[in-house]
This record gives sequence, structure tokens and C-alpha cells, in this order.
Amino acid sequence: MPRRKQQGPEIQYIPELISHIGAFLDPPSLSTCIRVSRLWHNTLLPLLYNSLDDNTCAWPEIFTHLLPGKRWNPGDWTEDFIRAVLHKHGGLIRHLTVRWALFNNAVSAASDVGDGSCTELQSLKIFGANRSARFLEQTCFNTAWRNQSTWDRVEPLLSPLFAGPFRPIIHSAWFWSQQDWITFQRFWMLVYNNRSTLQRLRLDTSIGRMKDLTEEFYDMLASCPRLTYLENYYQPLDLEHLLDRMPQLHHFVDHFALLNGGALSKSMPQLQTLQLKGKLSPRSLFLLLKHLPNLDQLYIGWNFVDFSVRPGPIMGDTKSRLTGLHFLLDSSKTADDYIATSILPWLPNLKELTLSHLGPCTASAIPVHCRSFESFKQLVTSSSIHPSYHMRTTDNTIAILLESCPNLKSIDAIQHILQTNYLISYLPTWPCTKTLEHLRCQIRGISRLADADQEFSYRQALINVMIDQPLTPDQKEAQDIYDFGHVVQQPLLFARLAQLTNLKVLDIGMEYRKINAVYGRSKPYYKVGAKRYVDYGGPLPDTLELTLASGLDKLKTLKKLEVFGFEGCNHRIGHEELEWMVEAWPRLKEMRGLQPVRLHCLERDIPTERLNRYIRKLKPDIKHRRYPLPTAK
Repeated sequence: MPRRKQQGPEIQYIPELISHIGAFLDPPSLSTCIRVSRLWHNTLLPLLYNSLDDNTCAWPEIFTHLLPGKRWNPGDWTEDFIRAVLHKHGGLIRHLTVRWALFNNAVSAASDVGDGSCTELQSLKIFGANRSARFLEQTCFNTAWRNQSTWDRVEPLLSPLFAGPFRPIIHSAWFWSQQDWITFQRFWMLVYNNRSTLQRLRLDTSIGRMKDLTEEFYDMLASCPRLTYLENYYQPLDLEHLLDRMPQLHHFVDHFALLNGGALSKSMPQLQTLQLKGKLSPRSLFLLLKHLPNLDQLYIGWNFVDFSVRPGPIMGDTKSRLTGLHFLLDSSKTADDYIATSILPWLPNLKELTLSHLGPCTASAIPVHCRSFESFKQLVTSSSIHPSYHMRTTDNTIAILLESCPNLKSIDAIQHILQTNYLISYLPTWPCTKTLEHLRCQIRGISRLADADQEFSYRQALINVMIDQPLTPDQKEAQDIYDFGHVVQQPLLFARLAQLTNLKVLDIGMEYRKINAVYGRSKPYYKVGAKRYVDYGGPLPDTLELTLASGLDKLKTLKKLEVFGFEGCNHRIGHEELEWMVEAWPRLKEMRGLQPVRLHCLERDIPTERLNRYIRKLKPDIKHRRYPLPTAK
């Protein structure tokens, strides 16, 4: 009997559903899907060209083939073909990231035609071309001028915009060519042609710095009425003049050590986010807080040497509305009291704080002056918590936040330590147990058997107890150490952590090895058979065992847990514990502690490799990686 034809449209013919699915696909997958049918092509093509980055997918290989002097094979893409593609579909591009001069020039040329191609960009980011791309381009376009110390040629002039002082300065150390001059013009023409739609702009010094920032430069930025986000890798700008010319600017990121013009002298209400890599004095900080009344997030360097400056004469009676203060450089421990007494009292709305070191004074002042405080993040500058790298912090400092901040949501401070004695002796429940979602710190001070000799003494003690024989002093000591840590401390610790029922991230470890051990004068090598390995150090000894026998099952209340980290802990996790984790934490999607580690002459950790394979069988979608290492801001 023939099957009755189904009524209603089939799934593949519903544009809304196709568009929704396409939002989760990467460019290669979208490129394949647009060939399915005309409907799929028309629906998914805008998604394919919505965000374009010339350093991803096949673009670098394509541009390498386009360079002059390269051998072209039949079927290779040509530069004319790319320009034709951009001319045809460039109107669909909304977010553009550029590293190749060729791509910059092609997009700009398409935007200059005047038919709407590449003229509706919402964000434009230019990065310094990667070295291989820059080398290839400069080698192939070998038209560098002989006299590099002076520059008086402007040919070819692509636009009257560049007939005046709007041009770059040429340093004698640079190879400047006609191609670079064209790229400079093309980039600014691209900005100019998208001035009505551009909302985000990233400038980079690779397009050619100017000797003096003339009004033409600020005119160019001011001509973009919707530009609200500016990231400056270009050259130092005058902040006050920039804000004067751009009343629409809400977010400004400056990556230069010096800020031209110094602090502000008048109110600038438009700015909401300000990130300054340069070091600021306390006086400059207070002037920023005074003249930026609507500032919400502030990221600054650190240059607090003179602690005599007080905010009262500068701020008056007006307190800042700032909700996030983030120091991007190492803070001095001596500044702890100054932050507590001179900065925090003027930030009653503060919710987020980033510091490299949270001192007792600052921790105690936060709940007093910042009643809505939610998040503390430690600026980690080391790639390991090995004792040779570890910053000396005061133990249990973050406990002050746990005890006194009822709205606390996140503590990300892996170099800060919570001691076991505090955790098991502090009886009241933390007021933030229902709000805390992210806890990243070390839990130390657990009584564990220190070495193989103590473990042997403990096993002998068990045997002697079974056969009713007296224990030697060493056996008695080993038994007491084990029982106190295994029977008393760890169950109480797990019970304390089990109260944090909204926890999504629990990370109590980090890379623990001495990474630079191989670079020392006397390299700590050891041999296993005929092979030689580097001794990078072992896990931290006084950390959680993380076994079901020690009380891990008490953490079954953490039903929302998504990330669990234990790298560096002297754990004894086995197959039974992994099975329990998969069942007890259904939302678990990332583990930090079983990922492979690659170091020079590092001995294979076969037990960890076996655990990694086993957990992948139990739950293949769990990602295994370490916490991202610190990077320069």
C-alpha cells in the first residue's frame, strides 16, 4: 500500500529553522550547506559572510597563492576572483578581522566602488600581520624606497583625504614601500566608507603610525556616529580630546604605557568602560573617578608609590558609581592598607575587584564599604603554584569574603590558600552558600602520610592491629596522621563544600611543577632504566585525597557543577570515583587534572593516562584541559 504523503512543510524547507541551525555551524560547514539548495543558499549565505577573519579557514593559503611571483596552478584562486567575490557578497559582511594587507586592500577596494559592497561593517579589527604573511608580502612586493629616513612621496594618492597631513611617519628601521602606503590609505578609506554603520574599531600600529595626531585623525573617528567601542594599539591618544570629539564613545581600551594628555580636567559622562595598560598614580585614578561619573568598569595599571594622596580634596563629597575595578599589573603588598582606607570607601557600588594580592586590610574593608560585592579575581602572573613561584599570600584571607559577603558569586584566587584547620573549626554557615558559583583556591593543611616510609609504617600498623600486636612508635605516628586526615579532616571539609549547592566551578589546583627546572645550571635529572628524565617536582602533599572512602560522596549535592579541577592535588582518584562523578554531577563538562602534559624529558604518567581514557569512555563530551595560563593584557 503506498504511503500517504505527509501534510505540511518538511523540516528542510523552513527558513527559520535552517537559520537557527546555521548559527551553530562553522564557516566550512556553512560553505557546504549553501550548496544543498537555493533556499539553503539564500538562508545561510548571510551567516557565512557575517563574520570574516582572514587568518582562519583557508584564507591564509589562498593569499599565499595570490602573492606576485608565486606559481599558479590551473584552478587556483586569483586576486581578481577574490575581489569579485567581495564585490558580490561584501554587503553581507558585518564583522571583519584583518591581518593580511592583500585582504585589507581587496575589501577596501570593494567598499570604494559605491554600490554598497563592504559598506555595512559593524566591527572592524586590524591586527599586526603575522610574521610569515608580512615576510611574504614584503618579499613579493619588493618596491621599498632606497631613502628610508625621509619620505616626501605620496604616489599613488587614492583619495584627497591623504593629500594633507593625514599620513604615517616612516622610521629608518622599517622597510616602507608603495604597497604599505597603499595599505595605509586603503584601511582608512575602509573606515571612512563604513562610518555610518561602524560600532567597534580596533587600531593597530602595523597600518603605519603618524608623527603627529592631527585633527584629521580625530575627524575620521568623529565621523563615525555609531562608534561606541574603540581599542587602541595604534599610538598614544589624548584621552580628553578623544572624548571631546567622540561623545558617543562608551568603551575605550588603550594598550600603551603612557596616556597623552594625562588625567581628565572636566566631566565626560559618556564613558562606561575604560582600560588603560599604562600605570596610573593615585591622583590620576581619583581624577578619572571624579570626571567619569558613569564609568562602570575600570582596568588600570599600578604605580602606587606615593600613598600620601587622599581622595577627599579631589573627589569632594561625590562617590563613584564604579562597579568593577581591575588592576592589570602586580600590586604591592604595601598598598593593602591604602586600598582599604583611601580607595574602597569611595566605591560603594563595587561588585568586582581584580588584584594580584588580596591583603587582610582590603579583604576586611570590602564587606564594610562595598555591600553588594560579588566577585574577586586574582591576577595570576605565574604559570605554576610550585613553591619557587608561589606568591606569599596570607592564609585564609579569602575566608573573610566568604564569611562577610552575602552576595558573593565568584572567588578566582588560586594562589590564595584556605587552611583545613580554619574550614573545619569555623562552625557558622557561610552567608554566600546559596549564591557562590565559582570557587578557585587551594585547600591545604590536610594531614597526609608524607612519604613511602610512613605509608609502609601505616600498612604494618594495620597488620599489627589485625593480629593484635603492639605498635611501634613509627607505626603509631603513621596511624594517627592517617586517621586524623582521613577520618576527621576530609569528611568535615567535604561537608563544608557540600553546602555550596549552586557551585558551577570548583577548582582547587593548578600546574604544580617547576617549569623552568630544565633551565637551571644543575638540571635535576634522574634515570629509570636507560632513560633519563627531569625532576619537575611532585604534587602538593597536604591536599585532598578525593576518594569516596575519604568522603567525596558528600559532594553529591553539587548538582550544578560544570567544572572540576584538582591539578596539583595529591589525589587518589580511581575508576570508582570517576564513575561516581559522572553519575553525581550530570552537568559536568570540563575536568582539570587528567589532561596530558608535555614537558621536556617528563616521565609518562601512566596512571593519569589510564584515568583519562576511562573517563572518556564514561562521558566522551567532557573536555580535559588546564586553566588558561596568564597572558599579557
